[in-house]
Amino acid sequence: MSYDLLQSPPKARLAVRVGVTGHRPKGLERADSVILEDKIKSVLTAIKVSVLKLEDKTGGFYRNESPVMRMLSPLAEGADTIAARAGLDVGYELNCILPFLRDEYENDFKTDASKKLYGDLLCKATSVLELEGARTNHRENESYLDVGRLVLKQSDIIIAVWDGHDAKGTGGTE
Repeated sequence: MSYDLLQSPPKARLAVRVGVTGHRPKGLERADSVILEDKIKSVLTAIKVSVLKLEDKTGGFYRNESPVMRMLSPLAEGADTIAARAGLDVGYELNCILPFLRDEYENDFKTDASKKLYGDLLCKATSVLELEGARTNHRENESYLDVGRLVLKQSDIIIAVWDGHDAKGTGGTE
């Protein structure tokens, strides 16, 4: 083993995780989804540019590779899927954290188009964590709260798409 390897541990690759929380379609009725997606892309691009500048200033602390930019999303219809698409469009990896097993969670999607988008995004994800949430004994809302808390804990930065109103129940965007 060389002397250099004994002097210091291997360098880590810089990775930044951006999580999303936000309303489902009903809470976004007054929003223009195209403008919202463009704004999220702008924010994600600005974060990426800042991370690249940070990498230049770390003086070789990280491995000499491009940073990994990750978008963390539960993929719920609305803000979560808008942010997931935006992240993929600007070069982020997609990491999904689901409140239920993927087949059970698919029941949340009511239209063929929303089910297709859900499936397409899952296929593009580099990782999927499926929580074993329950829909019985009033646990459904707690499952959504659990996934929201996990996204928060696993994110370096959070993008919140919120209408400013009080929550309508446990596990909401507020």
